[in-house]
Formats: sequence, structure tokens, C-alpha cells
Amino acid sequence: MDVSAPATPPTKGFDVSKALLDYRRGAKAYFPDKSDGWLMGEVESEASIESGNIRIGFRLTDSNLVHSYSAALTSLASNADLPPLKNPDFMDEVEDLSLLSYLHEPAVFWGIKNRFASGHIYTYSGMVLIAMNPFQYVDLYSADIMREYVGSKRQERNPHIYGIAEECYRAMLEGKNQSVIVSGESGAGKTQSTKYIMQYLAVVDSISKIDTLEALMRPEAMTIQKSETEDAVLASNPILESFGNAKTTRNDNSSRFGKFVELFFSDPKSGSVRITGAQVRTYLLERSRLIFQPETERNYHIFYQLCAAAPAAERKQLGLDKWESFHYLNQGRAGVVKNINDVEEFKATQEALSTLGMSVSMQWDIFRLCAAILHIGNIVVTESGAEGSTISESDVALSQCCELLGINAKDFVKWVTKKQTVIGKEKFVKDMKKDVAVVARDSVTKVIYTKLFDWLVKAINKNLKRESNNEQHFIGVLDIYGFEHFKKNSFEQFCINYANEKLQQEFNAHVFRIEQEGYIQEAIEWTFIEFADNQPCIDLIEARIGILSLLDEESRLQSGSDATLISKLNTNFDKNKYYSKGRFGNTEFTVKHYAVDVSYTVTGFIDKNKDTMSDELQDVLAASTSPFLREILGHSSGREDGEGGAGYVSPGKSVERRKSTMTAPTLGSMFKNSLQGLMATIRETEGHYIRCIKPNMAKAAFEFEGAMVLSQLKACGVLETIKISNAGYPNKLSYQQFATRYDILVPSTFRETLAKRELCVKIVTTVLTDSTKYQFGKTKVFLKSGQIAFFEDRRKDRINHFARLLTKNAKRFIERKRFLMLKEATLAIQNASRMYLAKKKLGELKADAAATKEKREREIRERKAATKIQSVWRGYRARKMYKQNYARVVMLQSAIRTKASRKLLKSLKADAKNVEAVKEKAFSLEAKVVSLSQALRDKTMEAKELQEKCASYESHLASWKEKFEALDAKHKASLAENAALAKEIVDLKREQDIISSERDRFSHIVAQAVQDGLLPNVDAPALILTKGSIRAFSQSPYRTAPSMDRVPSREPPKTHPSRGKTLDTRGRPPVATVFPSIRASASPSNGMELSPAPPSFPGLQAALSPPSMARSATMNPSPDMSRTGSKRGEQAAQRAAAAAAAATTTTTNDSPGMMKRPVRIPTMRSTSIFEETIVDDAERARRKEIVRQSSVSANIQSIFSPLMAADPMEDDDLAGGVMMASAPGSLLSRLSSSDAPKTHTSTVTSESTQTTPKVATQATVSPRTTSMLPNPKLMAARAELLTRPDFNDIICDNVIRNLAIPTVDPKQTLTRRQVLYPSFILNSLISMHLEQGMLVQLNNFVADICFDIASVVVDNPDKTLTAFWISNTHALLQLVLHTQTREQKKPNNLASLTSLRAILAELQTLLETDLIPIYIKRLRDHTASLTIPAILENQDLPGLKIDASSTTSAFWSVFSKPSDSTNGLTKLRSFLTSTHTTLRQFFCHEALHTHAMTEIMRTIGVVAFNGMLVKRNFLNFKRGCQIQYNLSQIEELCARLGITSTLDHIDLVSQAAKILTLNKSETQDVAAVFELAYLLNPSQIEKLYSNYSTRDLDSPMSLEFYEEIRSRADPSRHRDLVPLSLDPEPDYGMLPVSPLADTTQYLPLPELTIPPEFFKLLP
Repeated sequence: MDVSAPATPPTKGFDVSKALLDYRRGAKAYFPDKSDGWLMGEVESEASIESGNIRIGFRLTDSNLVHSYSAALTSLASNADLPPLKNPDFMDEVEDLSLLSYLHEPAVFWGIKNRFASGHIYTYSGMVLIAMNPFQYVDLYSADIMREYVGSKRQERNPHIYGIAEECYRAMLEGKNQSVIVSGESGAGKTQSTKYIMQYLAVVDSISKIDTLEALMRPEAMTIQKSETEDAVLASNPILESFGNAKTTRNDNSSRFGKFVELFFSDPKSGSVRITGAQVRTYLLERSRLIFQPETERNYHIFYQLCAAAPAAERKQLGLDKWESFHYLNQGRAGVVKNINDVEEFKATQEALSTLGMSVSMQWDIFRLCAAILHIGNIVVTESGAEGSTISESDVALSQCCELLGINAKDFVKWVTKKQTVIGKEKFVKDMKKDVAVVARDSVTKVIYTKLFDWLVKAINKNLKRESNNEQHFIGVLDIYGFEHFKKNSFEQFCINYANEKLQQEFNAHVFRIEQEGYIQEAIEWTFIEFADNQPCIDLIEARIGILSLLDEESRLQSGSDATLISKLNTNFDKNKYYSKGRFGNTEFTVKHYAVDVSYTVTGFIDKNKDTMSDELQDVLAASTSPFLREILGHSSGREDGEGGAGYVSPGKSVERRKSTMTAPTLGSMFKNSLQGLMATIRETEGHYIRCIKPNMAKAAFEFEGAMVLSQLKACGVLETIKISNAGYPNKLSYQQFATRYDILVPSTFRETLAKRELCVKIVTTVLTDSTKYQFGKTKVFLKSGQIAFFEDRRKDRINHFARLLTKNAKRFIERKRFLMLKEATLAIQNASRMYLAKKKLGELKADAAATKEKREREIRERKAATKIQSVWRGYRARKMYKQNYARVVMLQSAIRTKASRKLLKSLKADAKNVEAVKEKAFSLEAKVVSLSQALRDKTMEAKELQEKCASYESHLASWKEKFEALDAKHKASLAENAALAKEIVDLKREQDIISSERDRFSHIVAQAVQDGLLPNVDAPALILTKGSIRAFSQSPYRTAPSMDRVPSREPPKTHPSRGKTLDTRGRPPVATVFPSIRASASPSNGMELSPAPPSFPGLQAALSPPSMARSATMNPSPDMSRTGSKRGEQAAQRAAAAAAAATTTTTNDSPGMMKRPVRIPTMRSTSIFEETIVDDAERARRKEIVRQSSVSANIQSIFSPLMAADPMEDDDLAGGVMMASAPGSLLSRLSSSDAPKTHTSTVTSESTQTTPKVATQATVSPRTTSMLPNPKLMAARAELLTRPDFNDIICDNVIRNLAIPTVDPKQTLTRRQVLYPSFILNSLISMHLEQGMLVQLNNFVADICFDIASVVVDNPDKTLTAFWISNTHALLQLVLHTQTREQKKPNNLASLTSLRAILAELQTLLETDLIPIYIKRLRDHTASLTIPAILENQDLPGLKIDASSTTSAFWSVFSKPSDSTNGLTKLRSFLTSTHTTLRQFFCHEALHTHAMTEIMRTIGVVAFNGMLVKRNFLNFKRGCQIQYNLSQIEELCARLGITSTLDHIDLVSQAAKILTLNKSETQDVAAVFELAYLLNPSQIEKLYSNYSTRDLDSPMSLEFYEEIRSRADPSRHRDLVPLSLDPEPDYGMLPVSPLADTTQYLPLPELTIPPEFFKLLP
């Protein structure tokens, strides 16, 4: 066969010496072995040439025996004649065998063996998936495994049958029909593989819609939804297995037929690609098994299921017994299979039939035919004479068989034992021998069961068609027998091997085509090459003069026999190289197939090819009274392709005779036609191939028999693909991969300057000198077989060179360091020695100097002693002489002094005579001293009295000055007060006259309106303004200036002449000026609520303010409040205003029916005197109701405008609301814009607006402790506002939906009022509804609150917003609970308590059912998205960076570019910190904080651990170190945040990371692994190590170590939970709720964007 392949120049010769360079000491090669397939040996002695022979010594690695290779030099023509070399170590378990450097038979064999020993049962070989049957349960087919392959590319995941199914599915979505060819010998796992493919395709669309992070958090929560059609498709498998599978010596559930299942899918554009229908085509059911089974084999499963599981009534009706009692079942003596439960399988078969829409009665019709077949086998045929046979009429099996089939027993016996021959128009009946009669009996069995099987397939197809059509894309799955070669091969094996020849031819063509397309795409030069093709073998079988045609020819002849057939075959194909005669006897012939030569025994070929029973027996069956039997026969009669007409055949109706033997289709021809149709279908689709391999004959778990596996690899065509790949360039690497791996082979300057392609060219041309070994494509470099190993050797040499260089420099550094240390030590010793000697010499010198010094000092001392003696003696003599002279002088002086004293004594005696005169003089001096002392005391007392008088005068002067100033100020204030009172009296009289006239006019208009029907009839007293009320109004303390003008508010305002302030139409200052704040201040003494007075009325402000406010007003009055700038004038004005207010209050004390209102009036001494102010609230309320009703007419409204202007709305409780109503867009203006009456409001000029203080939007609210009765005016205003239709919308929009939540700043702590003020506002409104008794409106209001909070949280994914509303909802819940506690103390309050309980329940439900679960789910989702990058992929630990990406395969990872991983750990740490800060700043309960942080850590633990389980080839030593480092960073953060109690949830990940860093070379290391990872179960540990891959600087995991790990995780002994899950969630309980009474923590309220008149509703 000519196939395109890369062109190579002609070979110049074989250089043996160059080839032997690869066989250096330590190199490994393979040697063939009959029992093990291939053995591996290591070069022990290098090649030597002796006497023209090459000798190489090897030591076998398994047996440690020495093996010597020897070959003659003349026999070596290429490298292929030398022992095949082993691939580099990193390719030992390569996932795709086509990537091997040395792509030969032993490399493929050992690649599969190594992977199978490591527990990997799937391996790619180019486009082929090799599936090894483990004969043991493996956890590879769960829903989470399916999810891993959904949407992933082939190279991104481990080899798996789901990878092939996913590849088919994605290609089908692109509009290409697909086919999967599953082949292998019996027991290799073809049927199971087909089921796994169909299961995956049935659920792939549903799995693709499962959230990946959710699957990592809750693997068991993945719910796979399958449609009814998909269930029906899967239900067809149990039916076909029961009726078409049987136990063989090689397989307990072997398919004894081939099938091609076409799965049709809906249009991908519909958004959901599901299976819409299916079609099943079957091939070559093994009929001979019905009548005979070899030893240890069974008949089809359905018969044993019937015998074991049929109910007692049906068992009796069908005549069933144990399987041992039936001839068709007991021949193999294997009716019970260890791993098959026939009772459960029968139930599954019945359920599958029901799923396909078959009724119970039809099912038992099927089982009735099966029971009849069993009884046919028990019919005893005996000999009757030499040439005849007979059946006893009393045969129980005969009667039961005929009864179940509804046929005539006599006719059946007649035509089983006799044969009718037609010659011309005459018919001859002839007896048949016993053996022929038994064959006739068995032919009935074959026909009935074959027709029944075909009918079942047709019924399955009819049910599975459903919504499918021929225009839909499909995926076909072909489950067909593999190449069979037994000791005795018959017609069935011939057909099976013929089918495999056809499939192998198509497979080879497909491989060539793919290979060529790759070369063309990369613009590689190629040419046609010769390659072995099996078309001659196929021609031998199916040609016009082939084995099948000769078999059909012989089958149509009545005289045809097996002997004449073999004679014709030998004659026609004697010279055919693919055919040979049998070696023994004349009953065998041999066909040389592509895999192996097979000898076939021709005995029975003709009978099996005919596959017919006599026409007479067909007539007997056609005359059956069983409608079901006639139906299946009618469907099958005259059918060539498995289809036929439908309908019943009446019992008495003659049946058309079958076609003559000359024209009836044979089994061989039908199989040939169906096979040709199958090939045409496969050629029209994109093929995928799965080769199932049976590793051992004993069906032992994970046992590997080398010779058996090698023969299957040859039979399935895997080695043929290797030959095809080797003919071209088997190794293809992208420039990026090649340069990344091998750039070490060139100097670093090239790596930095050249592009990837040029760098690859430089590397290849530098290393390889033979240009035939490589070619450069557009994106890849193409290398011949073995070149990757050559590059690996060069790379290894280069690394060794660098290692030696590094070692040399390291040793140099160490030796130099050692030398420097020795040098330093030597110098130290020398210094010490020299110092010692110097010290010793210094000591000696010091001793000599000391002796010399001592001698000199002694001499000096002696000299000093002599001198001292001399000086002492000389001094003694001198002192002695001095004393003598001194005594003489003293004596002389005493004599002289004695003489002088005597002379003085004489003079004193003379003076003693004058003593009296001296005494008188002394007395006079004493008297003078006494008189002077007395005078001094008198002067001192006088000065003191004068000082006291002066001080007294000064104090009196200051007192009189203060009194004078006070009297003067009082005088001036009295004058001003008298003038003001006089003027006010005039104004009041004038206003009284106007009101009286308006009252009369109003009464007339109202009466006229009542007569016209415009107003309801109202009692007269309610419409009359009494004199008392008028007086009360006119004497209101808030009135300050008269106004005669009654013009409505739309006229320009007036200006007060004395102050220059803008006044309203009634002469009052504007409301915005009078009431700058609505803040209420409670008196410290009695807690009464008082509103601050307007700044334009100092007296009123003093009257309504506490003492401290009065003092401040007195000391610092506003310049707008006084006429003069002097302090005394200001105080006088204040006292005058206070006196006026007190006088007004006094004049209104006697008004009847008025509610008393205490007003506080300050004095000069800051004391409070409470007076009474009478306000006619009831009268004003009635007049307001009248005004509201007057809105029905525009004329009446214009008439009522003056009255409304006169309405005293200055009440301090409503002043703030009137003031705020003037603001544009306010709540009151919005509520009144539609149906509220147009009330009078004050107009403010631009000047006054600029000078008016800013309207305060804060309110200070204290609990109401006063015993005052409710204000009807306030209650009415609140009721009107609360009952507006859009009130709930306005509040919810401003307080909930449009609310701007505070920003969380870790550097700035929020206060409670900044966070929890919405809950206080909402609770105030709830309390307001309760006070008004509006329980219905309250329930609606709370429902709107809950709905809007939930909507805001659901619509906004911001987790901070969610935490904010959780905190406020919890606070609101506690506030309402406090309200309930307060309401419980009130009598007769059942309705309010019931509403409060409902509100509490609704808020609790909102909090626990909606808000907290949403918040926790969002935290989990965000945490899950950060966990994999932060914990598993983050690489912050220096020195242990991992170059290979975790998403690449183990082979390609060595060629991968280092990945630039983002610092996901920083993001996770930031998220943990922000979540912690948010919960603390928003004053969330500690239970919520614990709940949230625990769930975050649980999510980290679960997602990280599951990520380690699902990421293939991801785990290694470096990864373990990185994960431990990342976890340590999380632990440090948790310690800083104070949440160390949550670290238990990541201990599992920590232990999983630690065991990756342990030694994994010996079985003793397993104990250390299990001791360290005590939290992990054996299955989890086994799964982790199954994902382990070896990286640079990491010691590989030994097979012995992994085998020990896998043995401990044996699923047959225990079934551990491998993946973790967040479910079930720990019971955290509900957030604790306690009454919250301290509302001051919310006050004052921050500035809100709500209408300002809202504060009128506050208590």
C-alpha cells in the first residue's frame, strides 16, 4: 500500500561504532521472552568486537541474571538489529505511547506494563485508547470524575474512556458524526467500556451545567438530570446483555454478538444537547451457544435468570425447574457465577423492559418462548431402527414445549424425525437418523431464539427512535468481538476475524490519513512509502472467488458437504500466500491474518452458514396458536437485513413457503453485507478507537501476563500504528516545548537573542549532524525515532557537566573556606605564642626594673632618714633656745602690766564718788522710751480702721452700682413691654373683628354647601368658632407682630419695620427662621419634652429652653434679636419677652376646655417657674377636618384660604413638619401632591433664605416618660402620613433601596449610629403604627420591609451590603422584641401582641432563612474561587518554584514553559481580613462572625483537598512544600485575627501536603505516611499518590511503595469516602436575640437622604 510519509535521503551505510555509543555502561535495553514478553537488562560490560562478532554484557533487572548479547557484524544492517534501547526514565509512565522517543514494540509493552502496575488502566497510543481490564473495582467512573472531563481537552486530563467520549461529543457539536470502535478479546472489558461511553454521553449535557466550584465544595450534591430518552437508551443495555451475553472461560459477561449503537443528539443551537433517540444494529449472534456450551461456560443469561427468579405461579405455569434439569443449561456445569446475582439481574431485565414500554403480559410472552426453548432441549430423540429416529409422545418436555409454543405435538414430532424431499411434483418422506433429528430439533431452538433476539432489537429501536431523525448528528459506538485465535476455530471465529481484518484496514487507512494531514499542515516534505496492507487477505475472504463465495456455493447444493468445501478451497487458493492447507488431515485450512496465522476447522461450516430449518417445521411454527410467536416469525420471514413485515399469522392461514435453498441468503452473505454497511458508516464518520486488553487468564486483580498482553497488542493493531509512525517522524514537539526543554544545550546568549524557532534550529543543528533525522515545520520540530532519547542524553550530559562544574566550584569554595579558616587559626596561634613570649620577657624586665627601683628607693630612704635625724636634732636645739627667750619676755611684760593696772585702779576709785547723777539720767531715758511706744500703737490701730472703712465703701459702691444698672434695665424693659402690649391689644381687637366677620361668612358658605350637597351635614357646634377659642388663638405666645392683611400666602411677604426681617402674611417671621431645628430637648429635672424657641423671640426661647440654654441665650444673644448692641439692653429685652409670655399665659389660664401645657420660663437667677398655656387642640382638629372636606371645590378652597392662614399651625409639635414641608421633594409635599388639600405655607424670600440657618436633619429622641395625654393634632398628622398609599414605597426606597451604606475602613472605626440607624428608623415607624392602632398597615409595612431587604441583598452581590443588612435586621429584631416586652405590660393589648409576634417571626425568617444563608453562600463561592490559586497554585516559597503547569500531562510537563502564577494567596488573605473587619465594623453578632469565618475555613479545606484529588500529575515534593508554606501564612493570619479555632478545618490539607514531602522509596515508608496523615483514610492517601508526579530534584515514587499504599486502600475490604464535602453543614444555631432598650446608641441620627418631614413621625 502506498502511503505518504516524510522523505528521507538514501542510507549511506550503517555505522556500527556510532550505534554502539548508545550501549554505554548503565544503558538499558530489552530482550524478548516467551513467558514475560520482553525483559529489561542493563549494560554491565560495554561492547567489544571479537572475531567479527559484537558482544555486549547485560544484567537482567528482574532476575539479576547475566545475559550476553552476541551478533555477527555482517548481520547488522541497522539499529533495529541491535537490542531495542530503553527510553529516558521520565517516559516510563508516559500517558501517550506515541510520544516515546524509541517507538518500538518493547517500549510500548513496558509503557503499558509500568502504568498498569501504578494503577493506571488507560493509556493513549496516538489516537487509540488502550484499556486494561483490572478485574477489580476502581473508582474511576463517578459523577465527579465525569465532571473533570466535561469541556476539557484530551491532553489536559489523564487517559480515560471519558476523554474519548468527551472528544466525540465536542466534535459532534461541531457538526461531525462520530464513531467509537471498541474491540478486544472476550473478557477484555468491551461491553463495560461501551456502557461507560453511553453513560457519559447520556449525562454530559447535564454535568456541563454543574458549577465547578460547587462541585468542589459538595461533590455528593451534584444531581445529574437525565431525560426519559436517555434512561431508555441506558435501559437497552440490560436487555441486550441478558439475551446476548453469556459466561465464557475468559469472561463472566461476554457479549456473544456485535452491536453498533447510534446515539442521535438534538441541535446544538437549541442550547441543550441531549440524546433524542438511538438505533441498535447487531451482528452475528452466536447461535451454537444455545445448544452447546463448553466446560465452565454458560448459555445466555436470561435462561438462568428465569430459573432462579421466576415467581412460583409462573414457574409452575412455564414448567421451570433448577438450571441443572435442562440439557441446554447444564452442559458447561457453571450455572452459578460468583459475581453475578441472577435474581437481581432478572429484576433489572424486567425494569429495563418496562422502561422501553413493554407491558408485563408481553414480557411473559417473551419468557414463555425462553421456557419453551429450554423444554425443546430436554426432548429425547431415540433411535428407531438403523436409519430412523423417534420421540415418545409421553415425553413431558415435548408436551410442555408444544403447549408453550401453541403448536401441534404430532406435527412437530413428525417433522423433527422425518424429512420431505420434493422431486418434480412428487413428495417423498424419509426417516432421519438420530443425529440428524437432534440437529433438526436444535435448529428450531436456534430459529426461535434468533427471531426473538431480532424482534427485541427491533422493539428497542422502535422505542428509542422517539424524536430522532436522519438529519440529526449521531455518535456511533461499535462493540465488536476482537481477534480470536483458539485451539479449535470454527465458522464463528472465521467471521469474527474477517470483521477485524476489515476494521484493521480502515484503522490503518485512518492512521495514515491523520499522519499525512499533520505533515501537510506543517509543510513537511514527504513522499509515498510502501507499507504492508491486509487487502490481499481481505480479498481472499470476500472476493468474487473467495472463501465466502465458495462457502455459499457449496451451501446451496443439496449434496454440498464440508469435505467438498475444503477441497475447493485447497484447489482455488493453493498459490495464495495468505492461504495454506492444514497440516493434519483434510479438515483444516489456515489464513494468514495481519495479527497471527489462524487455522480453521471446516467441520460444520456449511450447516452454520445455511442457518435454516426445514420448510415443514416452519409450517408447524407458523400454525402456532401463540400470537406472539407468529408475530416474531412474521417480522423475521424472508428478511435479509434484519427487517421484515409485521403482523400476526392466523392459525388456519397457509404460510408462504420459504425461498428455495438456491436463493435463500446465507449467514455468511448477510454478515458480509452488514459488515460492508458498517464500514461505509464508519468511513463517513470521524473514528475513535478503544482497544481493550485482558491482562491475565485467571481474572486476577492487577495481574500482568506479558506474553498474553503482547499477543493482544499485536491482534488489536496497536503495534501496526507504531510501525506507521516510525516510518515518518514520530516525535513532534512545538518550538516552545522543545526550546524550553533543550535550550540548555546551547550557550545562554542564544537563548536571550534568538526567537523560539531560530533557537530550535540552532539547538537541533548543533546536536544532530544527520539532516535526515529532523525537519522543521511551521510550528513544530519533527524528529525521527530515538532522537528525543538522544537529546535527553545530551541534556543529561550537559546537566552533569553543570553539576560537576557546580560541584567543583562548591568544593573550591569549601576548600577555600577551610584554608581561610586554617590560615586564620594559624595566625591566631602565632599571635598567642608571640604574645606569651612577649609577656614572659616583659615579666623578666619588670622584675629587673623592680629590683633596681627597690635598691634605689632603699638608698633614698636611708639618705632621708639621716637627713631627718639631723633636722630633728637641729630643731630641738632651736626650740629649746626659743622657749628660754620666751619665758624671759613674758616675765618682763607682766611686770610692766602690773604697774599700769595699779595706776588705773587709783583713777576708778576717784570716779565712784558721782553715782546718783548717773541714776537720774537713766530714769529719764526710760520714760521717754515708754511714751514713744504708746504713740506707735495708737497710730497702727488708726491706720487699720481706715483700711477697713475703705474696703467697706468700695463693696457698697459696687453693690449700688449693680442695683442701679438692674433697675435701669428693668425700667427700660417695662417701657418697651408696655408699648408692645398696647400695640398688641389694638391688633387683637382688629383681628377679633375680622375673625367674627369671617365666621359669619364661613357659616353662610358652609350652610350653602350643605344645602347644595357638596358637604355632609355637620353639627353646628363643630363649625362655630367660639369666643374662647378665638381668644386663645389671639393670645398665643408665638404671636409677636400684628397683621391686618388677610391675603393668602402667594402674595409677597411683608417686612418688619424695626428688625428688617421678612414676615409672613400674619406678621410672623418665616417658619424656616423661627424653627431652625426640630430637635427636642428633655428637661433634666422631670424629663418633659420641650422644643427650642426660635431665635427671633428671645423670651420664647428662654421660656422653652432648660436653664443652661437660658443662660447661654442671656450671655450670648443673637444680634438679630435685639435693637441695641448693649448687653443690658439685650437682657432687658429678654426679660420683657419673658414677662410678656408669662402675662399671656396668665390670661389664658381660665379658658375652658383647654389642655394644659407647661412652659418653662427662666429668671435672672436661672431658676425655672412653670406656668400653664391653654391650646385649643380639639377645636383646631375640627377646623382642620372642615378644611380637608373643603377641597371638593375650587371656590370653597379659595374661601377657606384665609381661614387656613389663621389656623394656628405654630404648635411646637408640628412646627418642624410645617417648616420641612416647604422643602422641595419632601415627604409631605410628595404625599400631599395628589389628594391632600392645598394648605397655606409661608413664603420665604431669597434674602431670608440666605440668612436662615440650615434646617437640621437630626433628631434627639428620648423615651417618653411624661404623663401628658396624646396630642390630637400630632396624632392626626401622623395618621394621615402613615395611611398614604405610597408611604411604604417612599420609606423603603429612601431607607432601604437607595440607602448608601457606610464604607468600611480598617483605619477608621464606625459607630453604632452610623451602622444601625436604619433599624432604629424602621422600629420607630413600627412603634408609630402600634400607637395609632394601624395593625393591618403595620403588617403590610413589615412585609414590604422584609421584601425590600431581601430584594436588595439578592439583587446586589456585594457581601458588605449583605453583612450590613444582616446586622440591621438583627438589631431591628431586638428592638421589636423590646417593644413587645413593653406592650406586654399594657392591659387589653392582645391584638398588638399578636401582630408583634408575627413581625418577630417574619424578621427571624428573613434573617435565618434568607440573609444569612445568602451571605454564607457568597462567602463560600468567593472563597472557593480563591482557594485553588491561593493554596495549591501559589508559589511564594523561594527556591522551590515549579516550572511545569499543573494542567499539562506528565510527559508534556517537561517541555512546558514556567507559568507566571498570580499571587492568589494575597487575595485570599485580603478577603479573610476584609470579611473579619466588615463583621466587626458592622457590629454583627459574635455567633455570625464565628459562623462566617468557620465556613470560609471549611471551604478552604474542602476545595483545596478536593483540588489535590482531581488535579492529575499535580502533586510532587515541591508542591507539598509550597502548600505547607501557603497554609502557614493562613494560620498566621488567623492567629492575628483571633480565629485560631477554625484552623482544624485545614488540617486535612496540611497533612496531605506533608505526606508529599516524605520519602517514598521503600515499603517501610508507608507506615510513616499513615502515622503522619492520621486524619486521611487509605483511599484518600491512595488517590493523592495516584496524582503524584516526579519533578527535577525529586526522588521518584517506587512501585513497591505505591503497591503497598494501594493494597491498604483496597475497595473490596472497605469503601472510604474520598472527596470531602461542605454538606452536611454544622449546626450553628440561630443568632441569639435579646431585647434592645438602649436606643441612645443610635442617636443622633446621621444625615439621611430621606424627606425631612419624616422626623415628624419620630416619638
